[in-house]
Amino acid sequence: ELRVALAEDDERYGEKAAFLASVGLTAAQAFPLLIDRYSNELVQFLRLCCASPSEGPLSTLSFTEPLSLANERAVFEALRAGCQLALEKYPETEEEDAKLMGNAAMFATLSRRQRMAVKLRRNEKRILLRTIRVCEQELAEFDVSEARL
Repeated sequence: ELRVALAEDDERYGEKAAFLASVGLTAAQAFPLLIDRYSNELVQFLRLCCASPSEGPLSTLSFTEPLSLANERAVFEALRAGCQLALEKYPETEEEDAKLMGNAAMFATLSRRQRMAVKLRRNEKRILLRTIRVCEQELAEFDVSEARL
């Protein structure tokens, strides 16, 4: 799960918070991340979070579609940064967890609960790492598109 919030220093914070309240949402939301995808709702929320004044009044925008190339780039940069911050909160890397799990003798010394926690922790990291890779691929595609312009 990834927690995302409006930036309090955003010049449109009040407008965005009011817009979210009008649709029954708060300025901070948690979204699930899965190994093969992230939710459309997460992307839509990030589009709102990253909307600039040049995109126009929030009430006229459809967040189910990209608002602009700059906004979509900002969405994937924010998603990547959020995943990187979430990864940094873990004391061990995914590689260290994999190494621990690969050492059968060491892994067997852990209690069942500890083994399950290591497996869960590693899977969470794998999801975050995969999401970061997807974001980097999207950003690379934006670079190619911009180079063609």
